[in-house]
Amino acid sequence: MPVSSRPMRRLLLAAILATSGLIVPGAPVVRAVDTSTDIPGLDLLAVSDVNQFGEFETTGTIGGGVVDAVYRVELSAGNVIIVTLASGSSGDGTDLDLYLYDDSASTVVQNYSGAIIRSNGYTSEEHFTYYAARDGFVYIDVNAYNGVVGQYRLRVAVTTDTTPPTAYAAIYGTGAGITSDRRTTVSIVGTDDLSDVTAGSWSFDGGTTWSDWTPLPIWQPWTLDGPDGRKFLWAKVRDQAGNESPVKLASILLDTTAPKILSITPSSFSVARPTFTVTFDEPVTATSWESGFSIADVLLGLGASQKMEEATASTGSSVTCPGCGFSQA
Repeated sequence: MPVSSRPMRRLLLAAILATSGLIVPGAPVVRAVDTSTDIPGLDLLAVSDVNQFGEFETTGTIGGGVVDAVYRVELSAGNVIIVTLASGSSGDGTDLDLYLYDDSASTVVQNYSGAIIRSNGYTSEEHFTYYAARDGFVYIDVNAYNGVVGQYRLRVAVTTDTTPPTAYAAIYGTGAGITSDRRTTVSIVGTDDLSDVTAGSWSFDGGTTWSDWTPLPIWQPWTLDGPDGRKFLWAKVRDQAGNESPVKLASILLDTTAPKILSITPSSFSVARPTFTVTFDEPVTATSWESGFSIADVLLGLGASQKMEEATASTGSSVTCPGCGFSQA
């Protein structure tokens, strides 16, 4: 179709000259939008080099009028992205922060609360890992918090998590590793290097039957049954990638029988503040003696067995009370 009108010919000529690098005075100039400072950002894989560690690495200048540098990465479900940010020059005064946005975000500008991960300490050394539960783009925002111009170095690794997490389990009763109360509390947590640990499960029968996967952290009541003795808990955790930890074993000693006094030495004395030793039929805690009970009760064997607490196996069954202040009648 021929271009007949003068205005159309002028616009067409201006567009041709503009794309060729020649600028005509008065002609409209179409400029590309700077996508490096906001979403969608620059394609990280296209603008990065691969370093000796297999990471995508890029550097840049930030600060002044440009406070954000945005890079996009396309992830598949199950990918883990490891992001490390450092200042490229020392002593420039730049405070760099690091943010991650998913593909529901439309901008990073003044949108710090919209970030799915934030690493914004008081230095320019920032780091995070992120597990992708679904396919999609993520946007890495390098931010100059204080606006001071400086250099940055961004390193990004994309990998998968095949390493099992680590489980930690404990049973809390009335003492350290021992309880006189059947009502206890089970604690289960976990750690993982790459993806978050999200759930835990436990067993009271050696792993024959397991509880449903339960969100972490777990703080679960457990009433001990059966006779006195050691009670066991088996626990495991699972990370976002589905890796399960090795089973962790925890235990607690149930002892509902109070210690009994076997002997008191010396059995008689004439000093006003004697030193004597009370021997029990099992280990006792020194703190239960120190926080204790009336000396007369101990010497007469009245009720003392109800006032002592159990001890760990390393504590002896004899307790010495120097200068207890009991005056013999």
